[in-house]
Amino acid sequence: MLTLTPLKFLPQDRTPVPDCVTLYAPFWRKVLPNEVWYWNPWTGTPRAAADVKTDPLGRLIHAPGEELVAAQPRSNGVPSFDEWFKSKHGGASFDALYWQAGAMLADHVHALSREARAYLSEIAQGIQHG
Repeated sequence: MLTLTPLKFLPQDRTPVPDCVTLYAPFWRKVLPNEVWYWNPWTGTPRAAADVKTDPLGRLIHAPGEELVAAQPRSNGVPSFDEWFKSKHGGASFDALYWQAGAMLADHVHALSREARAYLSEIAQGIQHG
């Protein structure tokens, strides 16, 4: 289940996540793909042994307060930066908006940096486009 609520506890050992750190479930599963989730990372409560056995990576754990939504079909992978940018800007390419518009190099670099941060943030959060 995709959830956008940051983890409050590490699901392996119930260590509290510091306020200055933001961890999302999809990212944590990528970092530690073989670690069993013994604790609910949003409430800190232990998971039932049967739940751990049938869902060791905690994919069915639901963050309190988040709306339940139907699973979406998996995409063929992470979109390229160009595909992602076009989906956010009405089909316009980065080059068309910044290079061909005669923007100064500093403006181009700043814009690319801003868009790259947004792109990587969505990848880390597991947001799907398509």
